[in-house]
Amino acid sequence: MSEPTLPAGRLPIKLDATSNGEFEPVPLEAVALYARERALAAMAEGQRRLATSRRGYLTSLIGAAATLSAFNEAFAAAGQRGGHYALPKESPFELASAWLPIAAATATIASVPTPTSRGLDNSFMSRFSFRPARPGSE
Repeated sequence: MSEPTLPAGRLPIKLDATSNGEFEPVPLEAVALYARERALAAMAEGQRRLATSRRGYLTSLIGAAATLSAFNEAFAAAGQRGGHYALPKESPFELASAWLPIAAATATIASVPTPTSRGLDNSFMSRFSFRPARPGSE
């Protein structure tokens, strides 16, 4: 059985004009078009270097890392300052490198203080807690 084909311009992370059909989508700026072009080139390079299928690379964590790295490169080349995706240079080609920022972010999220550790009492928090329904109590 052959692998299903994907649209040629598909990226793991969408960077396109979008509309729900009510209005015409706003066209992408030139820098966003360049970012898409760089990301598509990064996909081809990663797929070639790892000798994997296009679909396999696109749907992998390293494919997402390649896309975000290309976005970093394109927006920096356009002189846009501000936030960026903190990824090691080898993340588009090594799974461990692509996973590292996610593991670090997960550890950061896990260390966020809970409302009860900030001094809110349980009676206040009980109004917002999720309580699953008991079977047969509908």
